Amino acid sequence: MLKALFIWAPPLIYVPIIFILSIRPMPESIPGNMDKVIHLLVYSIVGVIFTRALMRGIKIKNSTTTIALALLFSIALGTLIEIVQYFIPYRSASLGDIAANSAGALIGVYLYTFIAKSNKGQSHASS
Repeated sequence: MLKALFIWAPPLIYVPIIFILSIRPMPESIPGNMDKVIHLLVYSIVGVIFTRALMRGIKIKNSTTTIALALLFSIALGTLIEIVQYFIPYRSASLGDIAANSAGALIGVYLYTFIAKSNKGQSHASS
């Protein structure tokens, strides 16, 4: 039970935070291009935490399936939040934001997968 909490706590904490921040009024002080960088960084973290949770929390024999699910969940989250923002008068949704979210998710999933494979290779080499 404690192991499952450790595995699933990051997405269970991070996702509501992203949602809450995404439905609040946008600060005026963020320059236009910086918005996409923020989307990229935020969803890179989403990609990392979903990949970590799925790789450690669900025993799927095919790592490609796990990676695809992590990417699907990450992109779906970003798209869903953009759809919600479309209906909020003081927020806006854009395909550019969805693209930045998706690119960030892809980076995060790849980054976690790369690090996990590197660590696995090091642990086998030191055995």
